[in-house]
Amino acid sequence: MNVSAHRFLYALSLSKALCQTYTGISTCIAEEVCFRSGIDSNKPANCLSDEESRLIYNAFDGIISDVKNKTYSPNIVYDNGNPSDFAAVQLTMYDNSTPYDSISRCLIAYYHEKEVRTRIHQKSTDIRRIVTTHLERSYKKLDIQEKQLKDTENVTSTAYMASLLILMAMELKPVPSSLMRSTTILMRR
Repeated sequence: MNVSAHRFLYALSLSKALCQTYTGISTCIAEEVCFRSGIDSNKPANCLSDEESRLIYNAFDGIISDVKNKTYSPNIVYDNGNPSDFAAVQLTMYDNSTPYDSISRCLIAYYHEKEVRTRIHQKSTDIRRIVTTHLERSYKKLDIQEKQLKDTENVTSTAYMASLLILMAMELKPVPSSLMRSTTILMRR
């Protein structure tokens, strides 16, 4: 790869211009180049001063030299305990990274941890869905039972009135006409 200290002709952000200009440069490495040079990665690439272009070139050349000399520092970067990125070169822009002695071990660990995290997330999502479904069903059952309870209360008052009538009839006392009307109305329901 031939790298020269030229100006970018793009109005893209510096990190995007690096990714698009040089094949094989990931967003993570482009951000690392910007970090090492001390230049904001969102600055438009075509607005760099000569000094900034030189700083970008030196940072980029340092990473490329490490790769050419096979001076690798594989590492995984973590964000809140989750693996967020990995690289074959040291990512100095992150505080929380774990070094590995080979890129193979780094890749195996990264994808294994990602898979475990993904599986845990999927299972927790499934559990939430199951619990939500059961909760909704329970609320529907509760509504039905409350309606049945109200209906039972109406039936209970009707049964109470009927029992009073039977007791009065058993004593052979005449049933008051007001009670007879309300009982008749209740029994029609």
